[in-house]
Amino acid sequence: MTLFRFIVIHVLILCTVTGLAAKEHRGLWVVRYALSSEAETREIVNTALDLRITDLYVQVYALGQAWYPSAVAPVANTVKQDEFGRLVKIAREKGLKVHAWLNVFYIWAGKTPPANPEHVFNRRRHSILNPPVVNSFKSYTWFLGHGVEGFFIDPADKAYLERIKDLISELIFRYNIEGIHLDYLRYPQREVTFSVTGRTLFREKYFADPLNIVDKQNSYIKDYGLDGIADFYGIYKNFLNKNLYTFLKNLRNHLKQLDKDALLTCAVKADPIQAKEVYYQNWPSWIEDNLCDELLLMNYTEEKRIFKEILSRVGSISGYKNIRIGIAAHKQTVDSLLEKIRCIETSGFEGYVLFSYNYLREHPAYLNRLYQGITAIKNSRKSTP
Repeated sequence: MTLFRFIVIHVLILCTVTGLAAKEHRGLWVVRYALSSEAETREIVNTALDLRITDLYVQVYALGQAWYPSAVAPVANTVKQDEFGRLVKIAREKGLKVHAWLNVFYIWAGKTPPANPEHVFNRRRHSILNPPVVNSFKSYTWFLGHGVEGFFIDPADKAYLERIKDLISELIFRYNIEGIHLDYLRYPQREVTFSVTGRTLFREKYFADPLNIVDKQNSYIKDYGLDGIADFYGIYKNFLNKNLYTFLKNLRNHLKQLDKDALLTCAVKADPIQAKEVYYQNWPSWIEDNLCDELLLMNYTEEKRIFKEILSRVGSISGYKNIRIGIAAHKQTVDSLLEKIRCIETSGFEGYVLFSYNYLREHPAYLNRLYQGITAIKNSRKSTP
């Protein structure tokens, strides 16, 4: 065999193995409440190994609080020891990769403010997003009636950007993690986009207060016509999209300066049109411009037809580039979930992520059937010539 032929064959083998490895990505989201004890931490790892999980996405920052001993953000009252650190150590010893999961802009829920004066809600009140019709804590009742989780902070807030960068630095320097996983990297809803911070920045750039234009739409239509108001909404939508884009770009640059090999992954709304038009989360542009290493597409629908339609739509946009498919266990039967896993494994997408460990732990019969089903899928692949 000539040296050239030897090299070509081994390059082809390497490419094939690399492609198969990408298909082997199996993730599991772990909600913060599971970081409760050493016994639970070990159970997380054991469950992941049983399900042949390769990557754990562990929630360490949510509702503006850290679920590990942070020196950067207020620490949740329930955190008594560093279970996240223990989890990272045990998981790594077993060959599992761990990603630190941050809920970025969703910072609080409730009719009363957090007690800690250092909480971002209390420190950055002027950057809290509200709908045009109400503001302050009155918004929470409105949120509950309109499907909004709670209070979000404006992506235009540069001081909050620094807070998230500090959290990333702390996590990267302190723990042996695979990377950072960003969730709630979006606006809460089409209507909930107004804060003092964002309005001020928009006014400085375009000499108009977006809240006034929305409140007095009929007056503006009378003065500038339908085309004029349409032009305004186009400008405002681009402003919101750019706020998210710039925030993410800054985080990526920061992470890669700390550790060029650390992965930055983002959980996103599955439907790209809805993501862009309702949540201003234009994630196809994030892929195109390499702002994150991987996307976790939250394709949580139980309906198989809709599930496959979204996969098809996303594949035509992204070319399947660096996308894992998120599946919600709590929204469907085990059979439905396993059917979707088979669908993903025969598609061009690079693996799946299950939501969540917590649900599986609370439903042992479901977990056992899922284990049996995944084992059967694995064995059938082995037996396929």
